[in-house]
Amino acid sequence: MVQGVINLEGKTAVTGFSRYELEFAYNPNPTDTWFLIMRSDQPVTGGTLATWDTSGLTDGEYVLRLRVYFADGSAREVLVKGIQVRNYTPTQTSIPTPTPKSVPTNVPTGTATLSPSPQPTPSPLPSNSAGLSTSKIWYALGRGAVVAALLFLIFGWLIRMRNRSN
Repeated sequence: MVQGVINLEGKTAVTGFSRYELEFAYNPNPTDTWFLIMRSDQPVTGGTLATWDTSGLTDGEYVLRLRVYFADGSAREVLVKGIQVRNYTPTQTSIPTPTPKSVPTNVPTGTATLSPSPQPTPSPLPSNSAGLSTSKIWYALGRGAVVAALLFLIFGWLIRMRNRSN
């Protein structure tokens, strides 16, 4: 399980080395989408290949891929699967089992009386000033129809006057 910034170590100094790429992907990776962590043309003889900041990743399982390219154009890759990133989900810890405590034998007995607590009474909601009544809707519809009819009459009269002048 990894969290935050981690160092990825390995070795890329092999015969015919050209460059290497270190990438990660979600696991499973049905779209074969890889995200580049580091690309370098400097061989590493044994040490840190890259620093991987996982703090921006969602929690889950990931896979790492190291590809080493050779001067002849070929490449070899190594996959590291099952990397659990846990930045946001608390890690599971074992909970200790409580040990039973001895119970005293002389326990006083008594009766408890429960008195009901008063329940709050809901207050009425204020009136909704944005509400529309049916009468307001019909009034607005009628007014719109009257305005549309007046506009048709005015434009009709203007067109008729224009045709008379021609």
